[in-house]
Amino acid sequence: MSDAVAARLGLVIPSTNTTVEREISRLAVGEADWFATRVLQVETEDPGEKVATVLAMRDELGSAVERLAGIAPSAIGFACTAASFLDGLSPDLELCERLSAQAGAPFVTASTAVSQSLRALEARSIALVTPYIDSVNEKEIAYFDDVGIATVAVSGLGIVGNLPKGRLPLNASADAVRALDLGDADAVFVSCTNWLTLGSIATLEAEIGLPVVSSNSALAWSMLSSAGVRAPKALGRLSTRNLAEVIS
Repeated sequence: MSDAVAARLGLVIPSTNTTVEREISRLAVGEADWFATRVLQVETEDPGEKVATVLAMRDELGSAVERLAGIAPSAIGFACTAASFLDGLSPDLELCERLSAQAGAPFVTASTAVSQSLRALEARSIALVTPYIDSVNEKEIAYFDDVGIATVAVSGLGIVGNLPKGRLPLNASADAVRALDLGDADAVFVSCTNWLTLGSIATLEAEIGLPVVSSNSALAWSMLSSAGVRAPKALGRLSTRNLAEVIS
């Protein structure tokens, strides 16, 4: 496909996220071009302030979508997992519906993309690996409970700030998966768009014999699928699945 007809995909990224653009640009999908705008995320190391600073980004999503709508995108994604699960499933789904209508194109949050991905992989239980603090992990587990996906194992690094997550090396997420007793999980989910993951998904799947989904792999897959673009093999088993079968 020539550059003239490549799908245009818009990303809304937290201002403190240093990972999404690096990971997406390395997917080397010639049929899609990625365009990003940012919403303010106030950096904090105070656990008591963390949830409020994350949810505050949602107030800027309407204006961010308005800016991205100018490129006539095939899809728009909100690249923050926590900001889309902390308030629960129903508000997340309502947000996707409202901003899809505003954009005139599918709008998907990272958490909704993960739910779609896990359903596509027929996963009913997950091992959850995150860089988050316990109180945030608890909210994420509750979100997936409402989706109908049980969390049978969980580990978190206990990091509060967003900038430190973006400084973690690629092997940090892979090593966290390897260190966790996966129990009877159907799949592994590595949460956080600011955590490097895409370079290790295929290797981990071969090692543990389970599908591995990350926030960024799910968001890329959902958005590429919405645009009718085939997902690259770097996304692992997820690249063989069809979004249309999940949302039809």
